[in-house]
Amino acid sequence: MMTNKKLFGSLLVLAALSGATSVAAADIQCLTPIDVTGTEAKIRVHDYSSIVWLKNAPLSDLTVGYGPGSDPKAEISIIDGQYHVARPEGAEIRVDLNPADQGAAMLVRATPAAWADAGTLKDLFDLASLNAALSARIKEMGCDGDATLPFRITAHADEVKWSVDGEPEKALGTIADADVIIVGVYSNHDKANTFMSPGFSLHAHVHVPATGFAGHVVEATLADGAVLQLSAAN
Repeated sequence: MMTNKKLFGSLLVLAALSGATSVAAADIQCLTPIDVTGTEAKIRVHDYSSIVWLKNAPLSDLTVGYGPGSDPKAEISIIDGQYHVARPEGAEIRVDLNPADQGAAMLVRATPAAWADAGTLKDLFDLASLNAALSARIKEMGCDGDATLPFRITAHADEVKWSVDGEPEKALGTIADADVIIVGVYSNHDKANTFMSPGFSLHAHVHVPATGFAGHVVEATLADGAVLQLSAAN
């Protein structure tokens, strides 16, 4: 169920994942290369002049990421190798899938060699608890120093508060009681370059396969048993 905004767009199929168990540290790439075009500094002062056209920024099937669109109203989510470009249209949110004619003012792309199962998560009741759970699990995997890597979570959401951070005003809404995919980048040291959410070591976007919606995660309450995947070592 979606509140505040009526959504429309492509319907996608949820990729079902088997229950995961913890894996050895050697299986995780603690410092995964992140492809960043544009700068956070420009976006923070509402400068959308740097443009990379999406058609010139190829993705693999595993790529995840995010960024503001070159159209100040647009928000880009990259979910499993697909561009989802969301923008408000009146009282609705429109989500375009892989639009060739649109660009990004800043684009963060992370492509793991493969996804490694990293167990399940519980007690996720807000963004802070998600940040803490990721930090703890990544450290468990042996990344006890600098770590920058993509993550992918499949879960049932009790509630996810989302935003489409366009200009002049962001759109806000809530997903409730839905299966979701949450992707993003975790970084405990390269925060400005990778556009981490202020005060956190992650930047997360949510996708609802049943509706096609995608947007930025503001807060998240997820049911226990959320399946976590991290960037696998080469």
